[in-house]
Amino acid sequence: MGRGTTKQGFRAPTEQDPRTGPVTTVRYQVGVWGADVDSDSSNFRELANLVEDTEAEARQGALDGCEMFLFTDNSTAESAFYKGSSSSKKLHDLVLRLHKLTVDHSLILHLIHVSGTRMIAQGTDGCSRGVLMEGVMAGKDMLSFIDLHKTAVERSPDLLPWIRSWCGDTSITPLTPEEWFVEGHGIVGGHLDKHGVWIPDHEPANRMHL
Repeated sequence: MGRGTTKQGFRAPTEQDPRTGPVTTVRYQVGVWGADVDSDSSNFRELANLVEDTEAEARQGALDGCEMFLFTDNSTAESAFYKGSSSSKKLHDLVLRLHKLTVDHSLILHLIHVSGTRMIAQGTDGCSRGVLMEGVMAGKDMLSFIDLHKTAVERSPDLLPWIRSWCGDTSITPLTPEEWFVEGHGIVGGHLDKHGVWIPDHEPANRMHL
């Protein structure tokens, strides 16, 4: 689900997992902000758009017991959600409404910041201007714009050579998620002490892992 706003309009294309609903169509909303929010910040409009559309999905029963990935190009919205509060009363109220949805609907919610260029390519950005033939609106797969399954090195091939250029270890290789539970903690084996208690053996100090 992608969300975004402009000064005048808002947009919200949504796609559902095939195990919980059809994905042959993309539901979307396009609208114009009223004069009552003219004095509000763009951060408020961004987060309000996220909250109001998620509440609409919940009212339709689409979010009960679900895991939802919500993408926005507004870093303030993401930060406020994970912080759980905001110094702005209006933003704070929106954050509470979003967290309340997770409790009321047994919802696992991930709010993820993505670049504005990704939002443009995905088609969410164009919706606010009535452009309905870009990205997913033109029939492209929603998941093709979401590469959460890729590592940082896979997304940016230049990253690993850059790290090797300054870390002092030209052979350093990223650990797998499983390896972080052992090698990532400096464990290179272990042994039983005289009481039969397993004691981990640690590698030399100052060893770097990626």
